Amino acid sequence: MTSRVRVHPCLVRLMTLLAISAAVLPSRLNAQSQAKALVPSGTGFSIAGHLAFARVTSSGSGLDGSDARLGGLVDVAYGVSPRLSLVGAVHPLTASVSAQKYTANGIDLGLRYLTRAGRTLRPFAEGGFAVRTLSYTSGVALTSRNVGPWAGLGLMRLAASHWSGEAAVTWGNSTFDNWKADGTAAVAEPVTWNAVGVRAGLRYWVRAR
Repeated sequence: MTSRVRVHPCLVRLMTLLAISAAVLPSRLNAQSQAKALVPSGTGFSIAGHLAFARVTSSGSGLDGSDARLGGLVDVAYGVSPRLSLVGAVHPLTASVSAQKYTANGIDLGLRYLTRAGRTLRPFAEGGFAVRTLSYTSGVALTSRNVGPWAGLGLMRLAASHWSGEAAVTWGNSTFDNWKADGTAAVAEPVTWNAVGVRAGLRYWVRAR
């Protein structure tokens, strides 16, 4: 006589779930591992677009006062290592103080240092020198170009694939005293220019890792 072993239905369901999990889990872990591997390391070329808000204060040559402005900023960086990057940024700015409108265009050049290499959230500090041009009209069109310091503190969030998001507080300062009118040296009072602001934007990394 042949005896049959009866298996409880709950046990069958449990064994089925375990079998499915054993088949699916490795593929999920592998997918997560691959996604993590694609997170930018901080090395290589990257380009970022930011929305920037700054309060600009100026004094001298009739430009005494402050103005708050919202604008854009584009920066290109090259990560020499996961912690250290070379940075270059361009940001046009138009302000108006004491009923006088002026533009202060700048090209920032410097270094960015990121902490917590290998992590997703990475605080950073950056700074360097900027070549800035200040232009305004006071009877004649006056222009001055000078070099001044800039700095920033922020947080970068490395996302999947080639993208990261970042935000920072920024500061910049310049003194303009070598004025020209139509390319000829002109006499005008020095202008001290100072900007404190914030920026936020997205960065695209040419290579993920």
